[in-house]
Amino acid sequence: MNRTLIDTRIWALALKVAYMTKSDPDYSLADRAKSLVVDTLKKDRVLVSAQLMGEIYHVATRRGIRLPSDDVITYLNSLLEKDNVLFDITSEETVKKAIELSSKYNVHVWDFLVVLPFETAVDIIYTMDPHFQNPYFQKIAKLENPLGVWKVEGQR
Repeated sequence: MNRTLIDTRIWALALKVAYMTKSDPDYSLADRAKSLVVDTLKKDRVLVSAQLMGEIYHVATRRGIRLPSDDVITYLNSLLEKDNVLFDITSEETVKKAIELSSKYNVHVWDFLVVLPFETAVDIIYTMDPHFQNPYFQKIAKLENPLGVWKVEGQR
């Protein structure tokens, strides 16, 4: 069983597909994201940091198509109850390391805070964020962009 981390934008797209019409320019991407999330939750150990939970909530309820907060809270709470989901909080040491790495590599500190709690425990990172192409992340785990599009949050 792989230990897999799914980055924020993929999660958000997966949640938003139910609120999109087929004519939405991101519908196909979101539909593929949903399939990826559902399949990954069936077969892998899914790693979720506190930072990732916060980002999923924020992007799902405050960016682009804005989902009802109650729906997202319900979803995130159910995610945390799954036996194959491993949640980890961020330690003071991890925050300090994330800030140092962000400064060194010029990559958002948030990206490091999503991953670093699982630095020694992650096998695969699914992402579409080009910041994750940084060699540091590639050293941590196998990086895959299963959607084939590189975009940062907020970019169409």
